[in-house]
Amino acid sequence: MADQFDWVADRWDPAVLGDPAGFLALGALLRAHTAVIAAVDAVLREWGVSRTGYLVLVTLVLADDGTRSHGRLARDLSVHPTTITLVTDALVKDGLVRRAQDPADRRATLSTITAKGRRLVAKATGDLDAADFGFAAAPGGTAAVVAALRPYGARPPTAPRRVPRP
Repeated sequence: MADQFDWVADRWDPAVLGDPAGFLALGALLRAHTAVIAAVDAVLREWGVSRTGYLVLVTLVLADDGTRSHGRLARDLSVHPTTITLVTDALVKDGLVRRAQDPADRRATLSTITAKGRRLVAKATGDLDAADFGFAAAPGGTAAVVAALRPYGARPPTAPRRVPRP
């Protein structure tokens, strides 16, 4: 069978569906997402941490004092606050994070990375780097990927505008 992108382009009827470029770009991005996530998850599995757990840990490493509120973590990682609670439950159980009530706001919960968490981040990140963070097949490497996708990370995700149907 031919490359799936060639297959779509050969069968795409511009008179009915318009320019195929957008669909092909979407397909390429979704396939890349699947490949990158599989590679990243394989590395992180060896360290016993989920992808979201790793992202929480890295965010805490990058925080000035190694601490973030759960609300801020949820916003920074674009996940639901409940996800942060569930992920930090596992990280606390493994001794990678400490959790405490925010002294300035008793309604808020803070997570702080531990020394063990910092060591895991350093080692797992080294392994991810050795695997090119899953981007080994990307022409131009990770720098080209960052350059192409940076505009999408510059602002928080928003719901697409609905296009009225004719």
